[in-house]
Amino acid sequence: MGGNLSFERAAPSDFMFTEGGRGTMRFDLLEGGSLSRAMGAVLGPAQRSGPSSDEVLNRILGQVHAIKTNKQARDEVILTKGVEDLGEMIQTGRTMCWEKAAFMHMLLADIGIPSQIVSGKSRVKESEHHAWVEIIGTPFTIESTAGFIALTAEYEHRFESYARKIVARPKYSMHPSEVRTLLEHNRNLRKGVVSALSV
Repeated sequence: MGGNLSFERAAPSDFMFTEGGRGTMRFDLLEGGSLSRAMGAVLGPAQRSGPSSDEVLNRILGQVHAIKTNKQARDEVILTKGVEDLGEMIQTGRTMCWEKAAFMHMLLADIGIPSQIVSGKSRVKESEHHAWVEIIGTPFTIESTAGFIALTAEYEHRFESYARKIVARPKYSMHPSEVRTLLEHNRNLRKGVVSALSV
C-alpha cells in the first residue's frame, strides 16, 4: 500500500515524521511497515475484488469509523515514548480523532483523493478539540471519527480551525468532478448510518 502517495517533503527511505495532534507522529510505509499493514487491511480486500470507487470509499469510511478509540492508552504512548507510530496506534486501537484523521488522509491519498487534516476547537466549549479531514477542491469534509461525509460549512460553524496539515498527496488524482460526485453519493449512502457528529 502507499504506492500512490507523494510526500510534501522528502521522506527518509524507511519512514517520515510529522507533528501530530499532541507531538510527533511516525509514518512507516515500508513494505511490511506498520502503516503499510494497516492501510493494506483496509484497502487490500477492496482492491483485490476490483470494486467501484463508491464501494472503496464506503469501505474506508466504515473501517476507519470502526477503529477503537482510547484516549488514556493514546496519551500513555505519547508520554512514555514521545512518538506515535500511526500504524501501531491504528492496529492496537490507541487512537483519538487526530490519529483517525491522519489515517483517513493517507487512505484517501492512496485512492487518488487529495485532502488535508484540520484541527479545531469547539465554538461552544473551547476546551473541546477535534480533528477531521477536508477534501481539497470540494465543499466536503470527512468526519473520520464517526465515519460520514458532511459539508465543510457545517464544521466551520461548529469549530474554529487552528491548524491544517497535508502530509501526502496522491501522485495520480481522480478528476475533481469524479471526487465531488463520489462524495455526494457516499454522503447520501451514509446518512442513515450515522445521524449525529461524534466529538
